[in-house]
Order: sequence, then C-alpha cells, then structure tokens
Amino acid sequence: MLELMQAHALAIHLGVEHETPLTNALVTMYSRIGDINFASLAFEHLKFKDVVSWTAMILAYSNHGYGYHVFPVFAHMLRSGIKPDEITFVGILSACSHVGLVEKGQKLFYSMSRVYGFKPRAVSIFPASWTS
Repeated sequence: MLELMQAHALAIHLGVEHETPLTNALVTMYSRIGDINFASLAFEHLKFKDVVSWTAMILAYSNHGYGYHVFPVFAHMLRSGIKPDEITFVGILSACSHVGLVEKGQKLFYSMSRVYGFKPRAVSIFPASWTS
C-alpha cells in the first residue's frame, strides 16, 4: 500500500495525476488492494473519464460489495456519452448478482444485445492451448 501511495504522490508532484491511463491504473490498483475510498477519490478527481475509467470504478464497487453504488456510476457514465463495453457489463451484472437484483440484472443482460449489440457468450479463463 505504501508503495502505491508513494507512486500516487509522485504523480501528483509531477503534475500527471489527471492523466487518464495513469488514474485508471490507480483506481484499479487501489481497488485490488481493498482501498475503495482511495479508488473512488482517484476516480472523482479524474478530469477526462473514458470507458476504462468508468468500468474500473464499476468493477471496484462491484468486487467490494458496494453493488448499489454501481448503478448511479453507470447512469452517470451513460449521461456522459460514454458507451459501455463487455467488461462494463461484467461489473454491472456481477453487482446485480451480489445484491440480489435479479430482474434488474435480466433487463441489463437483455440490453447488452438489444441496445449495445453485444452477444452474450461463454468465455474460458484458460488459454486454448490448455484445453486441447
């Protein structure tokens, strides 16, 4: 944690803390070490959010049991004109599962193909070479 905070402090000192790719990495890293507050703070201070930014925050909330926080973030993302990608939907559907919102999850699942054109598919976590 200390090393991450030092890297973040260095980014601020160098004046690059608002660089989107760097902040996306900070949000993800803070989330992975379990500090959702720092992840949220880094996200909120980001001036230009892209789909990776929004998805990182959605996944952070979803993975740490803050499922209800995902929906306002997703709504804000859409209002900002950013279109979700397949990974965004992984976070949203996971949040629905964690908080027991089955009907909301079903509606979002169907919107994946009807509204956004994503075809639901099973994805193996193992490389093809491992299964042959």
